[in-house]
Amino acid sequence: MDLPTLLRMERAKRQLDIQDAAKLMGLSRYSLSWIEKGRRHPKDTTLARIAQVYEIDLEELMAIAEASLSSKAPPSGATEVRLPLELQRIRAEFSEFEQRLRELDFEQLNALGKQLAREHREALKPKEGKMGGLGEPYTPRDRAKAATLYAQRILISTALQEEAEKRQVEVDPELVVTLA
Repeated sequence: MDLPTLLRMERAKRQLDIQDAAKLMGLSRYSLSWIEKGRRHPKDTTLARIAQVYEIDLEELMAIAEASLSSKAPPSGATEVRLPLELQRIRAEFSEFEQRLRELDFEQLNALGKQLAREHREALKPKEGKMGGLGEPYTPRDRAKAATLYAQRILISTALQEEAEKRQVEVDPELVVTLA
């Protein structure tokens, strides 16, 4: 099954309209619509949000996304196309990261979550001399690193919330990544 078909089926299964699903993922309804039509390939951080909202294994979703890319030529009007090798590398990194998370206890997850939150804030700081004033675009110091850290923070947030539910404790609000 290709990615657009899977996403439409998952949304229908949950009886969500495009607007509600997009809101849960932190996307515009137009972005989600283009992804569901196969006219746009989602970024890895978007795949992480989709996986969380639809409760799909991220590695599995990335494999489906990669297969969708490699099984056909890029769709007309696609705004992002990644090379399959890059997707394989990224999928492997996230798979290793998810495995590492399963091996950590609640306190270790908290510590890692705080570390990644600090690193994420640092990566989002503007480049030197690029403050993004009136009429100037904001340019983060390290956009790729910020995107990766955000996806990792989503995974940690989910793991922390699951572990906190088992222990019946609260998660530090700084570590909870909400997608809405």
